[in-house]
Amino acid sequence: RRAVKPLIKALEDEDAGVRAAAAWALGEIGEKQAVKPLRKALKDEDVNVRTVAAEALSKIEFGG
Repeated sequence: RRAVKPLIKALEDEDAGVRAAAAWALGEIGEKQAVKPLRKALKDEDVNVRTVAAEALSKIEFGG
């Protein structure tokens, strides 16, 4: 759970691959404090980041 804050920060990395990986990891961890930053990531310029963020939110909010 200590990884949550650095992963949230990584959602703003200049590299879309890093942002997508961070979103995926946050979904796997399932920490509720990631919901707001992941919702922001739904507006990312990169379609892959948006997709992974949506999947992560689904895991956190609906358990899967």
